Amino acid sequence: MVRALHIILLFVCCVTLSQCGVDKDALCGACKMIVDEVQYAIKKEDPRKMIEVGSYRLDSQGKMPGAKKIKYAGSESHVTELLEKVCDNSNDYAVSTEDNGKKSYIRLNARDGESISISNAAIGADTTESLKNALIM
Repeated sequence: MVRALHIILLFVCCVTLSQCGVDKDALCGACKMIVDEVQYAIKKEDPRKMIEVGSYRLDSQGKMPGAKKIKYAGSESHVTELLEKVCDNSNDYAVSTEDNGKKSYIRLNARDGESISISNAAIGADTTESLKNALIM
């Protein structure tokens, strides 16, 4: 379910934002970055953490009828919090140009000991700026 949501989000971002006249490589890179960052954060979240959702009205005994507990990881609340922080993570990406001239964004900083392979990468303020501009479109 969560994976399907991410794929739909990626598709909607790329299709919708490509209509704005902005660099398509930057837009696709922004969408892929969003999905990558959200998926990583959901995997990192404690799967036992639960939140209460539903009605927040109290009955005469001070209890919430109709409220239920769901997993926090991947919930609407969790994804909303992650999306509010995603622009901060754009500084961890650089532009990589493939042999055919196509640009893509690659992660520069390792997370929790994972290895990173970097080739044909350009790092600079304009790189981060173009990705941030694509994120706010």
